[in-house]
Amino acid sequence: MHYYDNVELRNKIKIQQLKDELSEIINTTDHEVLSKIDVNHDELTRVELMNKLVAIEVHSKRY
Repeated sequence: MHYYDNVELRNKIKIQQLKDELSEIINTTDHEVLSKIDVNHDELTRVELMNKLVAIEVHSKRY
């Protein structure tokens, strides 16, 4: 099987993993999330915010 044959499946798995990682964050308040994100007065892009939220979730599962 060629590497690219399962790109769609791998993408679906990644999407589901991201949904799972973010599902626990959804129930927190905006204030709780903002208090966990180190912001330097710079507006975050959507991608940057998603990355920070996932990092918070991954970090909280490790400890």
